[in-house]
Amino acid sequence: MQRTNVYLTAEQAEYLDARAAVDGTTRSAVLRGIVDDAAARPVVLDAEIRRALTELADGYTAVSQRLFDGDPRLGIDPVETQPG
Repeated sequence: MQRTNVYLTAEQAEYLDARAAVDGTTRSAVLRGIVDDAAARPVVLDAEIRRALTELADGYTAVSQRLFDGDPRLGIDPVETQPG
């Protein structure tokens, strides 16, 4: 095991202490568990997420254009306010 010093905010330290009390363990053990959980999840790069969302949005753009282009009744008009 390797010793690492980490600066925490008061709120972060309180959270770790409260969780340690509930779990019946130490702040360090809680922090190691959190790191282990994060390390077990696959890392997805931000660029990959952006690319996937862009591809998804592009697909819906083409579908929505086909829906609205052929029927003027499906157009979206700005909301007009009526004098009250």
